[in-house]
Amino acid sequence: MAILVVDNDPSVRGVVCAMLKRHGYGTVAVPDPGGALSLTSLKPVELLLAELALPRMTGPELALEFLKTAPGTPVMFMSGSPQVDLPPGVPFLKKPFTLQALISRVEAVLARRAELCANLRAELERCARLIRESRALVAGTAAVSRESAEILAEIQEWRHGRGAAG
Repeated sequence: MAILVVDNDPSVRGVVCAMLKRHGYGTVAVPDPGGALSLTSLKPVELLLAELALPRMTGPELALEFLKTAPGTPVMFMSGSPQVDLPPGVPFLKKPFTLQALISRVEAVLARRAELCANLRAELERCARLIRESRALVAGTAAVSRESAEILAEIQEWRHGRGAAG
């Protein structure tokens, strides 16, 4: 899988891709949202790294569209703008950034995704276990209900038989 780098500045795309490649990440670079969206069905993406101010669409708008066809893909934004208005917790890099800042932020975002996947897997396993246990409980309850019905029928037969005899 690759990191999809979306920036309308070719020099930024080139530098970011070179930095990522230097640390073993595969990259795909596109200059605009249209190019990014055309890749969603063609190539799995490990991370969408997008400029906030793109032509025809903002980075967050691109992310929303991108996630419609590639749900679960982590997203990180970058910008050289002095004023950035993103909610707290949204991964962001202020341009210009260092190699270390880029790599540590990418690693943190990917680690967070791995942690979320592990948590999701654990929750799914817990749900599956609870479903198995509840099915067993229902099956056990049905068996107890059948036994109870049989005992009740025997008692009623005994009462009717005894009442008729006495």
